[in-house]
Amino acid sequence: MERLIYRVCRIDPDREQRWNIYTLSLMVFTGVGILFLYLIQRLQGSLPFNPTGFTAGRAGAGVQHRGELRHQHQLAGLRR
Repeated sequence: MERLIYRVCRIDPDREQRWNIYTLSLMVFTGVGILFLYLIQRLQGSLPFNPTGFTAGRAGAGVQHRGELRHQHQLAGLRR
């Protein structure tokens, strides 16, 4: 199986990978992973196996606790 993957990707297993190709591969892999996680979160409401019924939030909605922190600051002001 490994040889088949090497052949399909045109990889020579006896040749060392240069640092710049390694860096590019790492950046592409990280970018694809970030995109994959973003899509999972955006499509969360329509994905299977969602027993709690989570839905995707609005883009740019911010931190979920913003209102709670505002109320805490108001309470701190009242205590003074």
